[in-house]
Amino acid sequence: MGSPMRLGSVGSALPAQSPISVKIGPLTVGLNGVNFDANSYYFRSSRPKGLLGNGNLKMLFPLTSLAPISSSFGWRVHPILGYSRFHAGTDLSAPLGAPVVAVLDGKVSIGGFLGGYGLTVVLDHGDTQKTLYGHLSEIFVKPGATVKQGEVIGRVGSTGMSTGPHLHFEVRQLTAQGWVVTDPAKFLAGASSPIVAADKPKDPFEALMAATIEAVKSSYKVQYAVIDETKASSNN
Repeated sequence: MGSPMRLGSVGSALPAQSPISVKIGPLTVGLNGVNFDANSYYFRSSRPKGLLGNGNLKMLFPLTSLAPISSSFGWRVHPILGYSRFHAGTDLSAPLGAPVVAVLDGKVSIGGFLGGYGLTVVLDHGDTQKTLYGHLSEIFVKPGATVKQGEVIGRVGSTGMSTGPHLHFEVRQLTAQGWVVTDPAKFLAGASSPIVAADKPKDPFEALMAATIEAVKSSYKVQYAVIDETKASSNN
């Protein structure tokens, strides 16, 4: 595991003067730099079911299924830039679109495009800890929103400086020296394994109707169809 690394400032990736403004999908590049329309990647699909929380006793795994570490915290040769650069988080190899969850209760401070991180969500967990989820393909939360532990906040993607679908996960902590990034491996090692939240129990009327249908089925040969209106109206 590496030592914490102090967070510094990030300079602009564009020259001071851009002669024109160009629209490239959700990006607009021009005199004011790069502007990103997060709405282009907000709630494009139905929100997946999240994970059961543990009362914030410890972090959850940030994905709804276990995934291997593809790049660890610390110094490495950057796969795109080609030179040694500090890697401020842990990369988890996961398929495009895999659900990403909040590891703890928190408040969304960033929900949009964040430079090389691509589409990113940052959650504040009180005054001394933050988590970052980078390179997403879609987000389900906006800045200012509160989220519960285990709630799905986005989907795995490959936006920003990325060579393929994965989740870049960071843990940031406030110290006497300021905000630092610390090795997420120690949190992931003790994280709760993904347990998908169960469906909500049916109300008494629904339970009675289900029991009645089962009783009828056991006595008669009945043909019937059940229409799920929620799925019928889904955008999927």
